Amino acid sequence: MLKQQELHGKAIFQKLVGQIRWASTAICLQFTEASHVICYVEHFANVFSTHVVTKHFSLVNTPKQIMQKLER
Repeated sequence: MLKQQELHGKAIFQKLVGQIRWASTAICLQFTEASHVICYVEHFANVFSTHVVTKHFSLVNTPKQIMQKLER
């Protein structure tokens, strides 16, 4: 089940931002009314970085910041 969600998230993520060579796994956590997509992008060594994808790309540096955004 989780694998299907990961694949679905990856497909959505790639559709939004075009071809992403560095995204091995993208799990979309939340869609907001402003069409923001919060994704976890898996990198080597199980280190996760997070990105908020909008028309302009902005980087969310830490999981703590992501949780703060989700709580709003």
